[in-house]
Amino acid sequence: MHVLLFAHRLDQDNALIRMLEQSGLEVTTCLTEEQFFENALTTYYQAVIIRHTGSWKSLVEHFKRWQAQGATSRYMVITRRSFLTERAKALAEGILYYYIEPCSYAQIVADIRADSSKVSTLRSTYFELDINSQTVYFKGTLLSLTRIQYAVLYALLRRPGIVLSRLQIWEEVWGYGKYPADNTVDVHIYRLRQKLHDEAGNLIKTVHGMGYVLADTA
Repeated sequence: MHVLLFAHRLDQDNALIRMLEQSGLEVTTCLTEEQFFENALTTYYQAVIIRHTGSWKSLVEHFKRWQAQGATSRYMVITRRSFLTERAKALAEGILYYYIEPCSYAQIVADIRADSSKVSTLRSTYFELDINSQTVYFKGTLLSLTRIQYAVLYALLRRPGIVLSRLQIWEEVWGYGKYPADNTVDVHIYRLRQKLHDEAGNLIKTVHGMGYVLADTA
């Protein structure tokens, strides 16, 4: 699978590029709008990823220009502009993949690979996670999770029985290549455990000196 990444600077996307390539995706990068359209309209990509740093108006104009050319790739936007109203407007415009950082790069990979005509679901003994709608059922009950809690659980549920270090969880959920200086991961694991009534850590186990693991029976 081939992915096109458009960003005016690539240094902030090293972790994203690494995640895409480690997932077996071929990545082409471009730095200008002219390069983007030259590539996007002459080569088929499973997805085009836009690093959005400009105005909302410029994004809409870019999307409509791309759409008018009849392109069929998934059009994905990553932004650090934390305005939920803009995300709602993006969905209304037809931009179905709009990620506000911090976000899970593993989720982006899953969305790229997903067959849009089907519902992609992860299931285990206790969990059912719908990737497309980002909803999670635990023992048949819908969980009310924050975006971060969902991303942490998704990272663990993808690899049940495998220990993930704090750094691995950090990179998958927040997308930064630099290890956090505080106990951010631990705090979100604690809050997720509260939602699961798993204060004893029977579902999400702590492996001291290593990280966290979703129990094999989960």
